Amino acid sequence: MEKKRQSNRKALKLYLKVVDTKTGDLLGHAVDITEKGVMLTREGPIEAGVGFDLQLELPAEIQGLREIHFSARSMWSTKDSETDFYNTGFEFSGLSDRDSRIIDEVIKKYCF
Repeated sequence: MEKKRQSNRKALKLYLKVVDTKTGDLLGHAVDITEKGVMLTREGPIEAGVGFDLQLELPAEIQGLREIHFSARSMWSTKDSETDFYNTGFEFSGLSDRDSRIIDEVIKKYCF
């Protein structure tokens, strides 16, 4: 059974690059975010249930940083009905207090 989302997504005003830190490859672009996770858009699907080490590039310096590093697990992936891209939901795992505060600031400043 699919786990029900507990936080309302906040759409980002601009897409933020997300890089797989193990490979250095662009994994996708963050299009919405919550304090619990992030949704990426990309050209192909991502298998559900896979753990990743990721880097989120911030739109501006926040608390002295231009990016944050975190672990996340892919929860689902589906083709966008309006584009040729796939959307994938990730749940943060072990997000530090500092990075949680940065995510909160991103939500306040860069989401609608």
